[in-house]
Amino acid sequence: RQQALATTVVALASLYAWLVVAFNPAAADIDYVSLLFEGLLAVLPALGMFQITGLRVETGRTYWPLMAGLAALTVSMTTDALDEVVDMPGLCNAILEGGFQVAGFACVLLGLRRWLMHSESLTKHLNHIATTDHLTGVANRRHFMSALEAEVRRGTRHGGRFALILIDNALF
Repeated sequence: RQQALATTVVALASLYAWLVVAFNPAAADIDYVSLLFEGLLAVLPALGMFQITGLRVETGRTYWPLMAGLAALTVSMTTDALDEVVDMPGLCNAILEGGFQVAGFACVLLGLRRWLMHSESLTKHLNHIATTDHLTGVANRRHFMSALEAEVRRGTRHGGRFALILIDNALF
């Protein structure tokens, strides 16, 4: 819920800023093409935040750096677009645009790393579930067929012979 609230706040702040620009009567000297493209770039991280907010995840810790990074990039890119219209003090512009952009990319990289690690962990867990019997913990037929296939390839590659002995121990 906190992620959804943060996403909504950033999106509403960006929308408010764009409405102020759109209805500004002193907007005769504005480069609208640049404003449009920079505005579209500012919307992309916000859309990414909405996509991530819609995911159902067990732990929010996996995605919070990614969400924070996308929020910072939204602020940075919105500031960059509004710089076409509003004269901001240099320090304010440097912090909101440059500082948030660096922090945003750093958080996005950290978030992507966490996401990949989480995905890798889930893949290993699913592979374990798919190849073992959940009652006994013994390898199942899928694991046996995969191991047999690997051994047949290895035997073919090295030109060696191999034997297979199957014991059906169904009375356990």
